[in-house]
Amino acid sequence: MNTIVNKKLTPELQEKLNKLRGYSPKSVFIWTPDLFRLNTPKEEWPLFKFSNRDAKDWADAEDNLLIDLTGEGNNARTNTANLRLMILKNHLLEWKNYKDKSGKVIPFEKDEEGQISDACLHRLSQELQLELLEAINTESCLNEEEKAGLEF
Repeated sequence: MNTIVNKKLTPELQEKLNKLRGYSPKSVFIWTPDLFRLNTPKEEWPLFKFSNRDAKDWADAEDNLLIDLTGEGNNARTNTANLRLMILKNHLLEWKNYKDKSGKVIPFEKDEEGQISDACLHRLSQELQLELLEAINTESCLNEEEKAGLEF
């Protein structure tokens, strides 16, 4: 029998081990884009609250990633834009201090199912959608020092 004694868990090994561990129950994270976090005062940060994804969410996303081979030349096309919007719809719970280009705060609105309204979802720029998707997929959030003094 092989026994591992005093094996050091490097960050790379820890990341590999984490990929095999179970998902946490629905957790809530608060996030802000790095561009704001690194370049503006805290009171200017737009805050986004989202939930993590679990195994069913990942399976649903894979099922919705349709491949269309019927196009001209049988080029495969994937439905990634709608997939991105579906994930944001299911996991973006709320925002605070999100402003339009004129500086006016955009209120967060929910639909009848309690999810972000389509009107709000459509106000998110593609660049922000991609950053939010990355944060949701990696469960990234502000550290305790960054969260200090922030209220949601």
